[in-house]
Amino acid sequence: MFKNKLLREDITYTIISCCYNVHASVGGGLLESSYQKALSISFKNESLEFIPQYKSNVYYEGEIVGKCILDFLVEKDVVVEIKKTSRFSRKDIEQVERYLQQNNFPVALLINFGADRVNVRRIQNPTLFPKQSN
Repeated sequence: MFKNKLLREDITYTIISCCYNVHASVGGGLLESSYQKALSISFKNESLEFIPQYKSNVYYEGEIVGKCILDFLVEKDVVVEIKKTSRFSRKDIEQVERYLQQNNFPVALLINFGADRVNVRRIQNPTLFPKQSN
């Protein structure tokens, strides 16, 4: 059913375009806070609804045990997490998967501004869309 369809394709393409525009303008390797501010401007210019520094609850057995902060929540269900390292680590990917699972969001974009170019990793909620083995 979803085999060839990307989740929230229209929104994620717009977000990715914003990331490329920001990187083309300010370059790579800056502080994450600089990219957050620049992306906020770019998202606003694209008329995207977004919440920067979205505070999310962490649950254990149905009770709130803590909070985590997502870099952005866009259009109420797309997580955007910014990194500025040379590459994504497994820990980065697992962190974003937990954000998706805890909040029941369908998709996230892990964006890396640390290199000479923008690197993007699209991550689907593993609970909603389990990985299929070949």
